[in-house]
Amino acid sequence: MLLLRTSQNSTKINYSKTKELLLGPLLKLNVLGLDIGHNLIESISRFKLIAVHISNNLSWNLHDDYVCAKANTRLPYLKRLKWAGIPADRLA
Repeated sequence: MLLLRTSQNSTKINYSKTKELLLGPLLKLNVLGLDIGHNLIESISRFKLIAVHISNNLSWNLHDDYVCAKANTRLPYLKRLKWAGIPADRLA
């Protein structure tokens, strides 16, 4: 089905970038790897989509950890600017 659709639309599948993410009840089953046109698709447990980290258990822990780590790297710079006398409305 997928190969038929791509050939009808004159597109190609980039097998090195195509990933498989199993969600919900499929995690508990012993599912064989996805094979498209004799190319085995890599199965992953998490990925980043438009700056949101998604894991196969659909919890926010992975995304929360990423956002907190990113904020903690920028916090010292904001403190220095505040101590330098920059108004708070300019720091946001």
